[in-house]
Amino acid sequence: RMEEEEHPFSVLEFISSSLNMILRSILLQGAMYAISILASRMGTSALAANQVVTQLWSLISFCCDGFADVGTMVGARLLGAGKHKQVMILTRRLLVFAVMAGTAC
Repeated sequence: RMEEEEHPFSVLEFISSSLNMILRSILLQGAMYAISILASRMGTSALAANQVVTQLWSLISFCCDGFADVGTMVGARLLGAGKHKQVMILTRRLLVFAVMAGTAC
């Protein structure tokens, strides 16, 4: 309870710590929007193909984000427990998954 009073929640602190993610999201959405506009100028079949590829890319991206989130949580738990050897094993496994997902794209 005392810590909450010493460190009050600040929206500005939250925004400043999240600025990179906010900027990344805005740029990604802008790029996807621009690609859709360009594909629509090429015709219906190009627009349809673009949407199929975009959906596949989104699916792979969400899967990779899931692995990254789990890797972060498990890695933090292992580091906190002082299990550095297991952290290296986890890192290698996640790197293999990342290379496989990158190759699939």
